[in-house]
Amino acid sequence: MDGAHPGLALPHARGAPSADFVAFCEQHAQILSMEQGQFVPFRLYPFQREIAEKLMAGQWLWILKARQLGLTWLLAAYAVWLILHAPNQKVLVLSKDRDAAEIFLERAKQILARLPEGSVCKPRVNNEQRLVLSDDDGGGEIQSLAAGKSSIRSLVANLVILDEAAFNPRLDEHLRAAPPAVEHSRGQVVAISTSDGPRGRFHDVWHAAHEGKAPFAPVFIPWHRHPSRDAVWYARQSAMFAADPVFMKREYPATPEEAFEGAEGRVYPLFARDGRFIRKVELKTDWPRYRALDFGGRDPFVCLWGCLLPGEGSALSIDPSCANLVRELLAYSYDANGLPADNHNHACDALRYMAVTPGDGGITGRLHIYRELYEPDSAARGFSCVDMAERVRALSGNERFACTAADRSRPDLIALFSALGMPATGQRSMSGARQSEIEQGIARVNALVTGTAKGPAAAPLPQRTPPAFPENYRPVPPTWRLPIFA
Repeated sequence: MDGAHPGLALPHARGAPSADFVAFCEQHAQILSMEQGQFVPFRLYPFQREIAEKLMAGQWLWILKARQLGLTWLLAAYAVWLILHAPNQKVLVLSKDRDAAEIFLERAKQILARLPEGSVCKPRVNNEQRLVLSDDDGGGEIQSLAAGKSSIRSLVANLVILDEAAFNPRLDEHLRAAPPAVEHSRGQVVAISTSDGPRGRFHDVWHAAHEGKAPFAPVFIPWHRHPSRDAVWYARQSAMFAADPVFMKREYPATPEEAFEGAEGRVYPLFARDGRFIRKVELKTDWPRYRALDFGGRDPFVCLWGCLLPGEGSALSIDPSCANLVRELLAYSYDANGLPADNHNHACDALRYMAVTPGDGGITGRLHIYRELYEPDSAARGFSCVDMAERVRALSGNERFACTAADRSRPDLIALFSALGMPATGQRSMSGARQSEIEQGIARVNALVTGTAKGPAAAPLPQRTPPAFPENYRPVPPTWRLPIFA
């Protein structure tokens, strides 16, 4: 899809300064220049002109951007231009919070107040949320609201702007309400934001738009599109924020992948969706192999298959087929209390069990995850644990495993897998340190991630080869009758 909304009714000139939005910006609008500290004519950069032309074409846009590119000023100018060029136009702006809502509206007011003499309008309503022109000036309105439960319900508009959409706590609700709000006017919806990482509705709609499954044209504006930014500028910024390994990816990305990888507070900040981590490996039959289980229930059931590559330093790589593990490694983050959130962590938990359990100190070489089984809501979908165990057995084929590590909080299910011929053990207990057990396991996985990200520059962990089970090993059958757990 090209993002154009069918039948969009564009505004028509009615004697305002310019019937063309680009000309309106460059001939009449003024914006505040941070460099000069004063209002200056709005001379559009090439990428701003491209966005302006898409707006004029009536496209519904989903804009992912680097910081400080002047796009909020551009949308504020578009809102002003819209209400000046057709009667009774209404622009609805939904921002992440009250401060952001007021800032957007203030920019629109500043543009309106600095139009050339003879074009200045005197609004009949002018407060912190609304700017309404007099009937003589067309009666147009810009309403800017903080994200709230009733921000958009029952409202109508010609243009809906979702400002800093990735950080809007009610974005899902607003996305459901925005198309009906502009339906009568055959209007336009535009979302704009920096990234909040590979999670949430903004991220999901971006990818849906790329796949033609959402009525938006996805637009990405990287840091280097700003004319004043070059490699020297980027290096200087990077040096200033060197303590945060993903700051530049998050705030000044060069690609959409960087933008979504660079979420603040990620548990595995150096993990990236690139060829260092995501790759195919031709595995040898005699290399040690492992499985790891997170049993799920209401949460996903997860099994990961891993292989230790001999003779290499600490590192982690993942087969491209393991999409859920990749997604969760990118999205897993700390909560407001600084603790690992119980979200996007189920495949990550299984990886942690595998990293810490085998041998006398866990895995310290290069671990390659070559297969995953990931079943969301397995119990609700009618899969029993016996069903899932049989699927694990089928996918494992004739492979031999040195260890199957599992969530030890479910000894019943560990016993079930063992009774079905797949000997499993609870993940290694990691106690006696200041950090929690989860945080110690995360540190172990991060050591592998860092080894991949930094290569020879990373300090390697001591190399150990975890022992395999004896060839004639057989699990001891449990002495009690096993229930079947759904």
